[in-house]
Amino acid sequence: MKKLLLATDLSPRSDRAAHRALSIANAHGAELIVLNVIDEDLPADTRNRLSQAAEEQIQNAMVRIPQASSVATTVRVVFGHDFRAIIAEANINDAELIITGIHRDVGSGRRASDTTMGKIARYSSCSVLVVSQPVDKPYEKAIVGVDFSHPSKRAIKEARRFLPEGSLFFVHAFEVPFAGLMPGKETREQVRRDHEQRLHELLRSEMAEFLKSASDASPRGKYEEIVRHGGPNQVLREEVDRIRPGLLVVGIHGRVGISRAFFGSLAESLLSDPPCDVMAVSSW
Repeated sequence: MKKLLLATDLSPRSDRAAHRALSIANAHGAELIVLNVIDEDLPADTRNRLSQAAEEQIQNAMVRIPQASSVATTVRVVFGHDFRAIIAEANINDAELIITGIHRDVGSGRRASDTTMGKIARYSSCSVLVVSQPVDKPYEKAIVGVDFSHPSKRAIKEARRFLPEGSLFFVHAFEVPFAGLMPGKETREQVRRDHEQRLHELLRSEMAEFLKSASDASPRGKYEEIVRHGGPNQVLREEVDRIRPGLLVVGIHGRVGISRAFFGSLAESLLSDPPCDVMAVSSW
């Protein structure tokens, strides 16, 4: 990992993201680009005044973070519009990861795909990390959402890169097909249990093989496989509550048709309303 992009709106929400970005950059010897976007529709004199003030504020904030002295940092203040400017700067600078705090439109009632984080996840060609938790140490535990696709294979590798010595929990959620169409309550319940058991065993077997194919070396940290019945969003959030990881990693952009739309919307939902720090890993 050579270049990271930290997108900041200069609010207190961005402070945690700045600390995490510097921590990651320091650990990987990466260059950090700190970006602030100013609305290009503002009058020119207002834009220029805000640009100068933003650059000074960023420089002063970086100086106060101890790790900043050991990280090559470039400050960029550009005129543009939210997610489009952020993605454009990431592309121009060949950034491998966009890091940001919780945006102000989180909890606004908007659909996940309409939020800034949702749009960045949908249209960016690099991975996205939303930092929501205080930063006091490197990540030690991470949950990885696994659906046996190429994006989740990349998510596993990215999680292992971020936590080479940490604990990884690989979580797969499944639902019983056509469970609601079974005749008779007892019959439906029995069939549901039979389907769950068979599918549970099948998925455990497939996950074991999948993890072997996804691993380019033996894991140095602890890892655990978790297969549960339920919707992916609900299951992942419940496991976050139970395990209390520092990071949740999911894949995005690699599937087609309905599957791509579904898994894309899952990642967007998690980024827009993160239960912990969330990374959406692109398969591009």
